[in-house]
Amino acid sequence: MDRSARPRTFQRGGIARALASAALLVPALVGIAAERAAATPYVYVADQGSLETVTLDGRGIGGAIGGFDTPFGLALDGQHLYWGTEAGYIGRSDVGFGGLQAFAHSGGLSHGTAVNGRYVYWTNTDAGTIGRANLDGSGVDQSFMQTGGAPYSLAVDGQHIYWTDPTANAVGRANLDGTGQQPTFIPAYGPKGLAVDGDHIYWGNPGSISLGRANIDGTGVNQGFVSVAGQVDGVAVDLGHVYWVNNTGSSSSSTLGRVNIDGSSPNLNWIVYLTAPSGVAVSVPVATSSASRLDFGTQPATTFGVAHPVTITNSGQNVLAIRSVAVDGAGTDDFLVSRDTCAGATVQPGASCVVALRYGPQATGASGATLTIASNDVANGPLAIPLSGSGGALPQGPAGQDGRDGATGPAGPTGPAGADGATGPAGPAGADGATGP
Repeated sequence: MDRSARPRTFQRGGIARALASAALLVPALVGIAAERAAATPYVYVADQGSLETVTLDGRGIGGAIGGFDTPFGLALDGQHLYWGTEAGYIGRSDVGFGGLQAFAHSGGLSHGTAVNGRYVYWTNTDAGTIGRANLDGSGVDQSFMQTGGAPYSLAVDGQHIYWTDPTANAVGRANLDGTGQQPTFIPAYGPKGLAVDGDHIYWGNPGSISLGRANIDGTGVNQGFVSVAGQVDGVAVDLGHVYWVNNTGSSSSSTLGRVNIDGSSPNLNWIVYLTAPSGVAVSVPVATSSASRLDFGTQPATTFGVAHPVTITNSGQNVLAIRSVAVDGAGTDDFLVSRDTCAGATVQPGASCVVALRYGPQATGASGATLTIASNDVANGPLAIPLSGSGGALPQGPAGQDGRDGATGPAGPTGPAGADGATGPAGPAGADGATGP
């Protein structure tokens, strides 16, 4: 593919210097018109001081902006693209390359970034730390994690943060709050680029010129998942493919590679004529819910109330694959999924599906559970929507009318004769009668 024919929109000189010295969250330095709809899925590539896009069919390349210090470790959420630099700041733009910002100052050379629904993370390779900031750029903590090594690339899912450490020949892992560090979670060969999906971890092995893969729990390590053609400074993954940069040090042979998610049909030259690629990211799906929680109020015990719908929307720029819909928790039996168009569905960007629930408490008193929706929105993890309600007594109806008098029953049988009574006492003697003549 002839890169010279691609449309470019380079920034004027001095952007890198301006960004490097800008205050945190400076206003947008330059307004860059987006060349595409925000919902269009793209692969984003960092290549020798510029950021560019590639359509998922590999046919269209464009939307480039340049004038940067070398960008590393691209990361995407539903609205923004993030990258680290050698100049000590984290860059950010919207997905159309507008709103260019020096988002946060890093602690020096930063090779990797990652983002979820709460924080943006970056590596401070020389300092051996991982930094973190809120999504509005506040709360910068350069030493959020002390790794004890030289962290390079980053990835994050709903439970863990992962990093590569070429000096330790390992992929590390920790809880999202920085606890439970496992610096040598997975052995590797000088690993650099890194990506995760709901099932696997992927990393570049410069030492063996390969792409490695393991199960998300660290088992099933395969150091030779795919053979590559250069240094892998960046890896990205979506529903169907794994992408990586082959940095050979030569503009005639550096490329962007792609392989099917199962490792079949590797294409080391998916995009050719890159100069010095240093990062790759792919548009992500983002699952959002119309309700942060559902309270069903009081419902008479052993009866079901009306259905309460929850709309799940794909607010990202790539296909959202919903793996499962489940109700879990102590009150699971009290909540019935009465309608589900989400489980197993693939939801296009901007589209939605619906889950409806009815509350039928089995006993009186409060109960609760959680509606969990798992998908390939890996960075943010499963949607978890608390459910609550209370079982009440059955209502008392009004008293019924008195019934009519029934018919007179037949006469009963004659009872037995009574016993003779006792003889009474003798009466007094009568008076003598008069003497006749």
